[in-house]
Amino acid sequence: KYSTQIQNLLAGVVDLGNAEILLFNAVNINRIELASVGFTVSNKYIDKPRFGIRLSPSYGILDKKFKLRSELSWFISKDRYNRLTVGYNNMYRNAANPEDVMRPNFLYPFYWQALPQNKADFNFMKINTQEGVFAQLYLKPLAHTLLKLEYQSNTNTPYNANLLGDSVKYDKKEISAQVRFAYKEKINRVGLFETAINRYFPIIYFRLSKGLSQSGYDYWKANLKQSYQIRFKRIGISEFQPSITYLAGSFNSDFLLESSENSRIAYKNPERIVTLLKTEKRQSTLTQANVYFSHDFNNALLKPKTPYTQPRIKVFYNFNISNLDFKNQKINQKTNSQYVGLQVRNLIRIPIKKFWLGLGTQVTYYFGANAPESTRERIRVGLKVF
Repeated sequence: KYSTQIQNLLAGVVDLGNAEILLFNAVNINRIELASVGFTVSNKYIDKPRFGIRLSPSYGILDKKFKLRSELSWFISKDRYNRLTVGYNNMYRNAANPEDVMRPNFLYPFYWQALPQNKADFNFMKINTQEGVFAQLYLKPLAHTLLKLEYQSNTNTPYNANLLGDSVKYDKKEISAQVRFAYKEKINRVGLFETAINRYFPIIYFRLSKGLSQSGYDYWKANLKQSYQIRFKRIGISEFQPSITYLAGSFNSDFLLESSENSRIAYKNPERIVTLLKTEKRQSTLTQANVYFSHDFNNALLKPKTPYTQPRIKVFYNFNISNLDFKNQKINQKTNSQYVGLQVRNLIRIPIKKFWLGLGTQVTYYFGANAPESTRERIRVGLKVF
């Protein structure tokens, strides 16, 4: 009994019998709220219920505001791959991290507040107060394929616009379809947690979305992302991820900040561009190409005999180029940004019962002639838990 409770706490779960509290976002330190205090409560997914409910309230100490994300799910099939979810949001949203990539772990705790922790990030990112509803339908129509259909309607109020100079409240209504293909992908499920096991590549992700004209923004957006992997017998694993995004129509300035999992869009003269987006609403196109490469040496380079340190070294590089074209304005803007980095996992290992808690670090250097000034020629060092 005692061991089970310890394991639950390490996983951030408080067992309440028929329900559980998830502590992943219990305390979040950021520059908007100073500290956000919250939790997520849900019924017990380990029991494989037909219906699931989650509530994620939080409170910001500095801004003195309550936030809430809630959702109700109906699991259409017993394997839980097919489900219908409806929900309501009233929370902050970081436009630089749209969180729109469908991952295989769709039972994992759904909410994590990604807000800037330092001044440079705060100046670069655009934070919105987002309030609205959404509906999602997850299906597994074919083998190795996941499909997600979504509708969302939100009212956005910009909170931070130091870089963009945008203070206009706007509505956004969007429908989208996402497809993820992963050959012979296996999902290892242990209660609430899911781990994707992939031995075959590529993994292909495609998203197509349409902005509805009722909100004032009429656009089409397409994103294609692929993942490749090469495994070596002795020197680790190389991973290559190319992606491309195409956006056409009248759209708001949030799309200038959107990034994929490994990139940030860079651009020059943002105030001028945002002014055009706000006042003209003419047809524009935005094309972005991104390439991410990494090599994980695992333990090929360092093999200490003590279990208390087992360094795992990974190097990575990212290149991003974008082209923003305003029709009938004779304005064409081409930009690029890059970063390289080094990650060391399990630099220190701490034994807890039958588990090992790994601590490590990551160093990232941002550069590029047209990268945003807040990130250009900047080194970031962070502590990570693995």
